[in-house]
Amino acid sequence: MSQPSSEITDAQITIAGILAFACTIPGTIISGLVLTAYGVAALSPIARKCFDRVSFRLLVYALISNVLFGIAYAATPTSPGVGCNVGAFFVNLTLMFATYFTTCIAVNL
Repeated sequence: MSQPSSEITDAQITIAGILAFACTIPGTIISGLVLTAYGVAALSPIARKCFDRVSFRLLVYALISNVLFGIAYAATPTSPGVGCNVGAFFVNLTLMFATYFTTCIAVNL
């Protein structure tokens, strides 16, 4: 009886990349749409009073971080090199900020 291989195949890498893009792109688009809706609503002086809350500002910061994450993820080259290293750094940095701001919202509430 043969042992199962623990190596990651090229097909598995391709599927993981497609799955990652399939999850990242909608999140980035939705975050961008919510930020656009916020920007349009913030044009009203009456609505601006409602938006002056710490949790809401933290939510905006988390959404901006999520949009930056999507951009960094899409812009990161897949070939090894300096660009991949820098891209991976910014992907992790923006994801960390999004998580940090979400945690701050939970602590604030």
